[in-house]
Amino acid sequence: MHEILNFYPFDLPPGGPFLTFFIVFAIIVLFVGLILRSVLTHILIDRGSEVAPASPVLWAQSAGTPYRMPAQVAPAAPPRRIAKGWIPQGDELFTVAYLRRGIPGVANLLVTQAIGERWLVLLPSADPAQQPQQYSVDPNAQPSSSLLRAFHARLIPSGATIAPNAVSNAADSVATQHEETFKTALMETGIVRSRARASLYVLLLLLPLLFCLLVGALRVGWLAEIDRPFTNLAIAMFVVAVVGIVLAFRGRKVSTLAKPYVQWLDDATTSLQADVSGGRRFEPADVGLAMAVGGSAMFASMPMFAALHPAMTSESEIEPGKIHADTEGAGTPTFFGGIFGGGSTSGGSSSGSSSSCSSSSCSSSSCGGGGGCGGGGGCGGGGGCS
Repeated sequence: MHEILNFYPFDLPPGGPFLTFFIVFAIIVLFVGLILRSVLTHILIDRGSEVAPASPVLWAQSAGTPYRMPAQVAPAAPPRRIAKGWIPQGDELFTVAYLRRGIPGVANLLVTQAIGERWLVLLPSADPAQQPQQYSVDPNAQPSSSLLRAFHARLIPSGATIAPNAVSNAADSVATQHEETFKTALMETGIVRSRARASLYVLLLLLPLLFCLLVGALRVGWLAEIDRPFTNLAIAMFVVAVVGIVLAFRGRKVSTLAKPYVQWLDDATTSLQADVSGGRRFEPADVGLAMAVGGSAMFASMPMFAALHPAMTSESEIEPGKIHADTEGAGTPTFFGGIFGGGSTSGGSSSGSSSSCSSSSCSSSSCGGGGGCGGGGGCGGGGGCS
């Protein structure tokens, strides 16, 4: 081995010179490896979908003619929806709700959209002094999305009237059943890292680490051949291995696209959330987007959305990046207990309602039945209880 490794740094004198070299060498290699991994992460791992392209020009100037003529414009390929530059719509709202608040966020959005489409109605209480405590579902309704259809099918067997906790449980069950679908949609756009991408992230730093350890191992073989001790070098190699492995696995599940997307979506919907919370916009699509992004807390004290309150589930905002490919039950007490070592969730909104509409002040179709989240704009269609 002496003949093969008869060059720097392996031919350094035994003792401190090589040990000093190895420590400095390992620090430099790991530091450069971290920088390269950061760069390659944006290129190879967290590949975001392209920003939605602008609509094509439908009329174009034709050469040699004084008037505009319809241009033959090829239809643009549909963009990936869960990405910066595209406001989520339809079933995408449930994916966004899952990203922001997990299973409870999806469950609350299901209830919101069902009431907004008017096939889930809060029945007025027989006693005007009491809050409404029963829902009714239209068995002949045609919900607008696949998740709402699953929610509708789950409610139908419950009978003509349904208790709020039964509505909440049904929504939670449907949300839990589709959790893998939400994660898959987020992994396709890079907002959540797949297991393969997380493994590649780790490998990008393990390779430089293995190179450092190989240099040390060759030196150990060189020393063993001439019967010289290598205890200090072995300890240094062990420390470098531990530090390198910790750095390699640190942050492997957190996509760099999650936080920027959440911040962009918050900024893009600021005025919408203000309009919905102020009662100026109440179409189901607008209310659904506001619920998906802002959560149920913004609806907790609004009389015009009182039909939502009894069936709302407690929810808490999830920090961007906490949901990953192995997540189960995101946003539930078990999920937060696993992150913080604590107990149940808090914040968001409560499952009860702090305000409601009585039958004497709302339309006969119930609080929210004549408008709810959409249509007429609130309790009885007049923009709230009066």
